[in-house]
Amino acid sequence: MKKIVSALVCVGVVLTTSPTFADNGKQYRAVMDKAVNSLVTVKAVLKTAMKFGGQGRDTESRLEVQGLLVTTDGLVMFSNLPLNPDKMMGDSNGGGDDGDRRFGMKITPTNFKVTFGREEKEYPAFLVATDSKLDLAFVKIEDLAGRKVAPISFDASASALIGQEVLSVTRLSKGYDYAPYFSTLHIAGEIRKPRKAWMLDMGMAEPAMPIYTLEGKIIGVVAMVEGSVREEDSGGGFSMFSRGGGGMQSFVVPSAVVQGVLDQAKIRSVSVTQKRKQEKHPAPKK
Repeated sequence: MKKIVSALVCVGVVLTTSPTFADNGKQYRAVMDKAVNSLVTVKAVLKTAMKFGGQGRDTESRLEVQGLLVTTDGLVMFSNLPLNPDKMMGDSNGGGDDGDRRFGMKITPTNFKVTFGREEKEYPAFLVATDSKLDLAFVKIEDLAGRKVAPISFDASASALIGQEVLSVTRLSKGYDYAPYFSTLHIAGEIRKPRKAWMLDMGMAEPAMPIYTLEGKIIGVVAMVEGSVREEDSGGGFSMFSRGGGGMQSFVVPSAVVQGVLDQAKIRSVSVTQKRKQEKHPAPKK
């Protein structure tokens, strides 16, 4: 009888000390509540000119994607893929400029706006830089009108281990009240070429969004990485998001690499902002 009681006591200790659903929920919620402060919605009008079979067609469409505040003066990072889908089309048809010429598609983004959370107010913005290697884009809010923002920081970044549980945080669209939500993922693998990056077990998290540890540290950002071997060379077929061959695939790119791109975007932002001011308020002629 004493042995049975001892066993029950041991089981009770194990059950009370192991993580509970409530504990995990609090941890997830803490990461989401902090991360969502850096999220904004980027809107734009896309003017598309297409030529196919000797005929042309011009259309307009609305773009709405999640972006990430990266500076206190309103620089926002988001995925460049919606602005450059012909790159993906060209890649899936053999790659590069030949694919672009076959499709004959040109997209010109205009009328950028940025909104915060569930707010209706739109802040005018302008495109300052794009990065072709990671397919990231940056817009600058024209005037924050005294608003204080909470940009993301890559200073307290972390590395990743295969099998590690991680989180992604983003928002739904306006039709669902811009509700914030998190996704639990796992680091599924690591590549070393053409650059160091990690794979996620769920395949594709939202591009340009950070991946967090359960403690809220940033591992990196989901970005597109172009393989070092083309599909026709590796004998593969269409594998834009597959687990092998060439093509464009999404990975978690380390924070240090993203910070390097961000530093260049900051420099570009200063020069573009200054140029816009000079155009709006030209110096008087002597």
